[in-house]
Amino acid sequence: MLYKKWLETWLENYVKPSNKGRTYTRYTELVRQHLGGVGGYELTDLTPLILQQFVMTLLQSGNLKTRQGLSANSVNTIISVMQSSLKTACTLGLIAENIGSKIQRPKITEKQIECFTTAEQKQIEQFVLTSKKTKLYGIIVCLYTGLRIGELLALKWGDIDFGKGLLHVNRTCYDTRYGRVDDTPKTKTSVRVIPIPKPIMALFKGLKRATNHAYVITDQDQVIAVRSY
Repeated sequence: MLYKKWLETWLENYVKPSNKGRTYTRYTELVRQHLGGVGGYELTDLTPLILQQFVMTLLQSGNLKTRQGLSANSVNTIISVMQSSLKTACTLGLIAENIGSKIQRPKITEKQIECFTTAEQKQIEQFVLTSKKTKLYGIIVCLYTGLRIGELLALKWGDIDFGKGLLHVNRTCYDTRYGRVDDTPKTKTSVRVIPIPKPIMALFKGLKRATNHAYVITDQDQVIAVRSY
């Protein structure tokens, strides 16, 4: 069996039933876009050296648009797809050993995180409030609550308890080729309740009076794509 044929079988029968739709979509895109370089091999002909050489190709020229190298993070995600698919193939007896476990991952350099100063945050808040663009108010919400972008854009009015001053985070959203999709958070710990600071409560009340839309943050009553935000 060709590796690309096995990848299709693995995605439909092992990834799709046991993972979130977002994971299945992401893995499918990675297989389609990046694994063609090894997809033409028979499963039994793949070797650790072939896989490692493929990894080096991704690092040197794997970007489909620029033909430059992919980042170590991106390559490691692709390696995870290969390792998982080959581990399943080994478990089923399609290959004699799990050769994916022998792939050497590229080293990831941790990026230094820089936070806004208090003055910078005030400048951002002032700009947003002066702009009068309600879709930008979500930026202030994120600054005060720590919401991720997907969580912010998936926030509905029913998630806000105005009486108790609490914000319930129980969903997120992401973009696909077919539009934006709402989903449950990736992990159980992402489901949480956040006390709403007074400035944000006032902001929410103003937004609520100005819209009839189910979502809190919209662009002229239209849902917003995650990437565009």
